[in-house]
Amino acid sequence: MRDQQDIRFKKMIQNDEGLKEKFVRRGVWIYLFSFVIGPMGYVTKMILSADLAVEQIGVFYGIISLITLLGTYNDLGLTEALNFFLPKFAVAKNYGKFRTAVLYAFLAQLITGTILGALFFFGADFLGTHYFKSAEAADILRVFCLFFFLSNFLHIGVTVFSSLQETKYQYFVNFIRSFFSLVFVSGLWFLGHGNVLAYAWAWVVPLVIAIVWNVAVLYVRIYRTYLSGIPNDHSDGLFKKIFSYALWTLLTANVGMLLSQIDMQLILLFLGPKDAGYYTNYLSLIGIPFLLITPLIGFLFPVIS
Repeated sequence: MRDQQDIRFKKMIQNDEGLKEKFVRRGVWIYLFSFVIGPMGYVTKMILSADLAVEQIGVFYGIISLITLLGTYNDLGLTEALNFFLPKFAVAKNYGKFRTAVLYAFLAQLITGTILGALFFFGADFLGTHYFKSAEAADILRVFCLFFFLSNFLHIGVTVFSSLQETKYQYFVNFIRSFFSLVFVSGLWFLGHGNVLAYAWAWVVPLVIAIVWNVAVLYVRIYRTYLSGIPNDHSDGLFKKIFSYALWTLLTANVGMLLSQIDMQLILLFLGPKDAGYYTNYLSLIGIPFLLITPLIGFLFPVIS
């Protein structure tokens, strides 16, 4: 039984496909979902922009930007570390190390996510008044604290799918979240119950749905088939190797994410939520070409590994 599992698991990483076939087959899924998810995000933003004041849009997406910015450091560089180590462990059939590496990453992100989420929650009133300059910001922040914390459960699963080159599952998770966000936002707008706090919850509920789907697929597709009953393997200084690699990538790989969000925060801080509202819609327009470029870049590293 274990020999059969070894063969099946190895084929997930080392099969008979050439590099061209890998790009074609997996690239189709990447671009298919990217072309679908992108427009859904724009339609969602159009509905919010039509239903909320410009200042509310600035606060809403300013909070999302801040959470994205801090989420980069909550990741601790472990996404790149798992994308590097997990394919190696899978090919070498080091199932114990594979399982342990995922456990390290999940626990580390859960701890940092809890700390940062708590800071957001208890500092919401101060940030709302002095940073976002909005009376509604504190309540929105508290809702997005839950979003920030729950994102850890989704992120670790997406990273596992990415490292195993399971692009269909990796991108379908994001599709589920974007689709249900559009459904809930559209429903609130159509029924006339749309307000900035309700729309914030329309971000959280789809995340929960995506997490449930993600955990179910991970359990059936990965854990039950390949990792069930395998003991954790902490040998060969695995902890030190993973976190040493992660910390170095944290200092370099996330510069792009930092620069992409810091401008939004500077506008929000120095010019106010109204200007931030105009700016976030401007960013949506100039970001259209990157729908073609970003998915390919995100796919390269796991394939090479």
